[in-house]
Amino acid sequence: MKRPNKFQQCRFTMKQVDDILKRFEPVSLGEMDRVGLMNRTDTKFAFSSSHLSEILQSIQSDYHILVVDHARVHKYDSLYFDTTDFRMYTDHHAGKASRYKIRARKYVDTNHCFLEIKFKNNKGRTIKSRMPLPEIEQALQGSGTTFLSKNSAFRASELEPKLYSSFFRITLISKHAEERITIDTGLQFKNGVSEVNLPQLAILEVKRADFRPSAIMQVMKHIKIREGAISKYCFGVTQLYNHVKKNNFKPEILAINKINDETTA
Repeated sequence: MKRPNKFQQCRFTMKQVDDILKRFEPVSLGEMDRVGLMNRTDTKFAFSSSHLSEILQSIQSDYHILVVDHARVHKYDSLYFDTTDFRMYTDHHAGKASRYKIRARKYVDTNHCFLEIKFKNNKGRTIKSRMPLPEIEQALQGSGTTFLSKNSAFRASELEPKLYSSFFRITLISKHAEERITIDTGLQFKNGVSEVNLPQLAILEVKRADFRPSAIMQVMKHIKIREGAISKYCFGVTQLYNHVKKNNFKPEILAINKINDETTA
């Protein structure tokens, strides 16, 4: 699915919801630390960004918005690592209960970069650990190798860069619970050979400490957007690497492609 770069179209969509975002009470990066949620449950939704206005209007009284240097929409760049035979991707595809994702991520607006390890355990909880990096690099080295061996089942020598991703993110923090929402748009995936752009897809992720009632979960149910979305890493791999197994992801792939095809037609 080779598509032209349509980030400008995505930015236009963001401008359409900008007035709504300004109505949210702001919170700073430092204040957001109270909901770090390094041990949490994750729930994902994939939908057309045309729904963003309705969703944001419905929850503006229940959430703060992260504001950094007056910006409410922030750019993220990531480089995902995997083994030569895509063991982390394959574990996810096979539905393995305990699995990892390893990436270097740059928070472009703040110019901060981290090596991040996400481990999903057999209780369905996501445990995240990270360490600062000077910049995204093509190989894990130095203190990153020690950090990797302490926090994952992988060694740096086993890993190679597989997928570069970029997107724009809105981050909302609940006023009532230990909960954070991220909304990603303008997704782009590259692997040095091919590139895929999804200019109108939105991926909303609810990150919670527990399963207490949630305003966003009620809104998504009300507007009939069903829970369930493939991870960004796994989707990117399915689009850029023809030889990997994809059968178990077919429903999610078809749903995402349908959203993007309908909104870019």
